[in-house]
Amino acid sequence: MIKTPGKAEALFEKQGNPPAGASMDTRPPMKVHLMGIAGAGMSSLAGLFSARGDRVSGSDTGFYPPAGEVLAALPVRLHKGFSENHIPRGVDLCVVGNIVSRGNPEAEFVLNRHIPYASMPEALYEYFIHGNRSIVVAGTHGKTTTSAFIAFLLNRAGRKPGYFIGGQPLDLPCGYSPGSGNDFVSEGDEYETAFFDRSSKFLKYHPEILVLNPMEYDHIDFFPDEASYRAAFLNLVNQVPSAGRIINCTDYPMNREVAAGAFTAVTGYGSGERNEIRIKDVVCAPGAGFSFTLLTKEQELRLQSPLSGIYNAGNLAAGIAVGLYLEISVSVIRDAVACFRGVARRLKLLRSIGDSHFYEDFAHHPTSLARMLDSLRQMYPQHQLVCLVEPRSRSLRRRDFQERLVESLSGADEVVIRRVAQARRAADGTEINESEVAAALRHMGRRATVAQDGEAVRCAVRALDLSRPVAVVAASNGAFDGLPSWLADLDPQNEALST
Repeated sequence: MIKTPGKAEALFEKQGNPPAGASMDTRPPMKVHLMGIAGAGMSSLAGLFSARGDRVSGSDTGFYPPAGEVLAALPVRLHKGFSENHIPRGVDLCVVGNIVSRGNPEAEFVLNRHIPYASMPEALYEYFIHGNRSIVVAGTHGKTTTSAFIAFLLNRAGRKPGYFIGGQPLDLPCGYSPGSGNDFVSEGDEYETAFFDRSSKFLKYHPEILVLNPMEYDHIDFFPDEASYRAAFLNLVNQVPSAGRIINCTDYPMNREVAAGAFTAVTGYGSGERNEIRIKDVVCAPGAGFSFTLLTKEQELRLQSPLSGIYNAGNLAAGIAVGLYLEISVSVIRDAVACFRGVARRLKLLRSIGDSHFYEDFAHHPTSLARMLDSLRQMYPQHQLVCLVEPRSRSLRRRDFQERLVESLSGADEVVIRRVAQARRAADGTEINESEVAAALRHMGRRATVAQDGEAVRCAVRALDLSRPVAVVAASNGAFDGLPSWLADLDPQNEALST
């Protein structure tokens, strides 16, 4: 709920619970200020408030792509840095991002002046999800692609859903929409909510339909052990009403454990024979796309997808399970699968030079790296596979996952590891040792080097011999020193590549 009764909370209480599907635009416009506005979720929330006619402002330390590009297209007043002077006079609501901590001048001003405030997920629920059927996609892997596909599928079915997605869907105008139907699709993040609420964000979304994508221990900087990580999902499962539905990837042990005591009907999906929705016969097309068979109790569907990455069969199956539960026709589902192009930065082809191909991927976990490299291997079985990796996410760069990182990267023939920037390194010795990772890979027969900076990575690319087929992927959940853009514009003559 909104903290500190004031204008925002009074508006919400006075109007009561709107009927399902009712537009929040019936409420008077507000002045809304977002602290930490340049995060992926906060920038999308700024877009939602702007779409309903609110006057939006926000502060952050910088405005970098992709969130900076989203904000630049909005009628939002932006402030670089944090100051109490950035908060507009007569503000109705301040939304506090989870990068903001006590001592932040705006946070202290809000608390001392008793200004109504809320966390990002609280504001999302109160002003956009509430009153609609809440469809939440949670799990460790594939949340963004799955939530984007569900929103796309519901749109194709004419249901006009609202949605809130932590990436840029290629088939929707942007990653957010207030919608005008009865459904709201949210990507459910298990990370912490705010400095005043250390619980997981997805616990604020109150799902009626919950999708549990593949789950395994992650965010080890926030969850001290696997039990605490599992507990967050157990709490989420316990929020789903008995009249709702849980769509669960039962191929993964943690998924089975979390849903075992659910009071809600569970539909299992995956490759296991006991799943109600079973994936089989996945065939990778040369270069891009794949086909797969989906078995249900009623029918057998052979489906074709243009997506790169055969692991996306699971993401699509989860979305199809939601569609079938909502009684969307098979013809609409088949058409949506055939047309859905996915999300930006997910195994995206950047450039081809002859029979060599350059990709980027949003790497955040050893398992996602392994699945991505396995897909590339199946797409290009005769190619030399080169992985340029920046272990930037908290999970990839933690020493706890170092052995798993080595195992994942062993799926490539050659690996170039961009050393973690000193400013991002923890001082307590919990970071990976990139030189040890490279040495372990060389011991396994792979070529592996450590690059000190982005220019060193580009030098490694220039040294590639393109006279034989090569498949190269730049894997990072950050900007990676502009490497993807450089690869997209790669000119073999200017860069003196050997072709």
